[in-house]
Amino acid sequence: MSAQSEDEAPVKRVGHQVKLHRRELMAAEFEQIALDLFASRGYGNVSVDDIADAAGVSARTFYRYFAAKEDILALYPRRLSDFVTEALRQESPDQPVFAAFSSVLNKLAVAMDQEELRHWMSVTTSDPRSYRWMAVHRLDLRRDMEPLFIQRFADNPTASLHFELAMSAGNTAFITAATMWFEHGGDFVAMVQEALDVFERGLSHGEGPLL
Repeated sequence: MSAQSEDEAPVKRVGHQVKLHRRELMAAEFEQIALDLFASRGYGNVSVDDIADAAGVSARTFYRYFAAKEDILALYPRRLSDFVTEALRQESPDQPVFAAFSSVLNKLAVAMDQEELRHWMSVTTSDPRSYRWMAVHRLDLRRDMEPLFIQRFADNPTASLHFELAMSAGNTAFITAATMWFEHGGDFVAMVQEALDVFERGLSHGEGPLL
């Protein structure tokens, strides 16, 4: 490699990082504008043109960042998935599968901005047409976390089964607690903890007439 090429490499890396940062900032701006419009007008009443107009750009510019307006709703769960994946790497490898996932979800509940969660849920719970994010989120989380779980529990012949059960139970507990909190209020962190505890104890051993 010539001296000139060696000098150009760091410049190209910096330029690439600047472009990525600019793209992230623009996507975040689109996200905030879109969520505000969804919340005020209703998800089904907001078009890509509306979002682009509010952002002061063309619809063509919007499509450089998103394939459709639904994709905006995937940004928030994607950030949550990134947190969960990174937190799992820091968990003790000696923990049972669900205990590790439960610990991570409790940490997520503590770290979350509850006003951001409330704002996002006000959109996603108001119109069933916005529900596609659920499938996107689960696929992303599964793709990121399965290798980590399988690696941690490679000696367990039923590791894949345990992973699927832990994912399903953990997601159900977290989403149910978040929905109950959004609809009725209360201590969000405590509700997530209780929901996870119910699954860990087993529904048949829970307290109360319905269990």
